[in-house]
Amino acid sequence: MPQAGDGGGSLGGTTVYYLQRPGPNNDPLVAFPAGFRMISGDPFKRNFTGDFQADAVSFACLNYNGPATAETNGLPGYNCPDGVRAQVFFPSCWDGVNLDSPSHSSHVSFPESGAYNDGACPASHPVHLISIFFETIYQTDNYENMWDQALNTTQPFVFAYGDPTGFGYHGDFINGWDVNTLQQAVDNCLDASGDMTVCPYFNFLPNAESAGCHIPSYIDEDVLGQVNPLPKLPGCNPIQKGPGYATNDYDLCVDQPIIELDTSYLTDMTSQGYKYVGCATDGSTRTLSGAYEANNNMTVEGCVEFCKASGYTYAGLEYASQCFCGNDMPAADAPVYGQTGNCVMPCAGNSTQICGGPNALSLYQECTGLLCVNDIMVPQGGIPIEP
Repeated sequence: MPQAGDGGGSLGGTTVYYLQRPGPNNDPLVAFPAGFRMISGDPFKRNFTGDFQADAVSFACLNYNGPATAETNGLPGYNCPDGVRAQVFFPSCWDGVNLDSPSHSSHVSFPESGAYNDGACPASHPVHLISIFFETIYQTDNYENMWDQALNTTQPFVFAYGDPTGFGYHGDFINGWDVNTLQQAVDNCLDASGDMTVCPYFNFLPNAESAGCHIPSYIDEDVLGQVNPLPKLPGCNPIQKGPGYATNDYDLCVDQPIIELDTSYLTDMTSQGYKYVGCATDGSTRTLSGAYEANNNMTVEGCVEFCKASGYTYAGLEYASQCFCGNDMPAADAPVYGQTGNCVMPCAGNSTQICGGPNALSLYQECTGLLCVNDIMVPQGGIPIEP
């Protein structure tokens, strides 16, 4: 079956494969049911245990101009000229009853015989699922000069959950598929090329639209260290080298992040009579075709004031320094509610504000009536809903 992903290749990224591997008994393959979730791997492992769960985690040292090296189950102990590809294969056998389990893994199983990625399912987990395989490329080659310096080890990298070994590498899966669509694809899309476009059951989005499919962050926590290097890993994740099982002291942690909606992608202009309505798309045909200005002092306030003074109901900011105005919003370009889109560029005149992005408009609209509220509503369950 085709592959899907947001990258792969030399610049990094993740590719997800859905593989039709029915095992030696040629079992019928079942799409994941609604609400299904699972985890492959164990973030607390720090050594190789020799079972199928351990075999399902591996690393490839990439060298596009030299001889291939054998894959390893832990992070390679040597510099890889073109980076490291981390790989995790998911269990493909399900008990047929439980959508989840306390461990997020006991309701599923690797095959009982054959290979971890294509074997016979045990009687306890008789339902054969389509197989999932994740691969993610990390450009570790950019840090070749760090070898033998960090942590006094021969391998300077550590995963964000405190693992410098790689044996705790893991993947999480929460089913968001339309079950019938995926089942039709599993049964009928058998082209050996892996080209998703030859599967007629999928509707494909343009790259620009799919790249903008982001939801707001709900954890107020610095994970990038853009201003200064982070003094430690985010959250309660001490570096634990093993080989013993890593400890979990989260309940005792005093450095727990605040879980709340991150609204840093908008500037509150409701006091000026304008509300944020989302990230709209833009292109060669302008979404807002009214007045326009661009300068290196651009701010959200400046753009809104310019459009308001020019008599327009919409103000849109793009590429950090551009301001567009208009009175109409084409439905095809309108923001998708609950998605932050590709509006990620700091304003040229105020780096704490967001002024759109490539072909993306941070869109503000003049309020009507007495109520002026930004189009953000988060119910108690934490999922955005449309106002």
